Amino acid sequence: MRKWLSLAVLTLLVAFAFVSADAQVGKNGESDLSHVGGVYVSSNYANWTMTVDNPTTVAAASPATLILRQPGQVLPDGRTIYPYVGEVVNVGSGANQEAVTLTATSGCFLNAPVDSCTITGNTSNTHGRGDVVASGTNGVGEATQDAGNNGGGLVYWSNDGGIVALSTGGTTTTVCTGCIPINSLVLGVVARVTTTITSACTGWELGDGTTAARFTANNTNLTAGTVSALNTQTTSGVASTTTGMLNISTAKNIVATCATGNPGAGALHVKAFGYILATPNQ
Repeated sequence: MRKWLSLAVLTLLVAFAFVSADAQVGKNGESDLSHVGGVYVSSNYANWTMTVDNPTTVAAASPATLILRQPGQVLPDGRTIYPYVGEVVNVGSGANQEAVTLTATSGCFLNAPVDSCTITGNTSNTHGRGDVVASGTNGVGEATQDAGNNGGGLVYWSNDGGIVALSTGGTTTTVCTGCIPINSLVLGVVARVTTTITSACTGWELGDGTTAARFTANNTNLTAGTVSALNTQTTSGVASTTTGMLNISTAKNIVATCATGNPGAGALHVKAFGYILATPNQ
């Protein structure tokens, strides 16, 4: 009997371990943990949504106040986050969606009643009941805030610009908008040519819109399937405050620049990643 009980307990423990592990695994086998090994993972703060419940309609205003149905959002790993002043959120959907920086919040706390959480910010569009509120920073803002609320720490960020066709009307194309967060260490900016680059463009490099080759040196490989040249912010430019790893002034775009002339065709897939050193909020 004792042996049978031991076997039953062991079976239950193994089953629980598999269920627990499965609950912490997202798409493609990636972990859903928002805080692991002392690091806050921004992408796992990105996929939350909250819903505007009242009023039915709020005209564009500076500021406009919206009432959310729930006071916070539980992340896939069970961690709960709440709206905060300074957070950038996307409000609405489709053509009506806009980024709003929150200037005030109220009633957004653990166990708060339904319809008690209000958020305020300047809007350009009409919003109201049923509108979705989501992260406007791909989770970077939420992860940094959570780290600060817990004494500060290391936040890992990554942003994917997707596949972007190069502009044929000029030598520059923004291939990732706002992809370099403020106060961040830029470890890598990498890209793949997904459509062969043609015509007068004889090489391409990646920068921030001010310094053309801040992130990668000029690359003369133009054929689909080739990749970006060596990162310059971690090598020759590392000591510079404008071309180095540290981005401290504002969030930056990633801009592709063609050498010698406009491309006739071409597309790039760009991704950037690095860390933020979050300071304590108290």
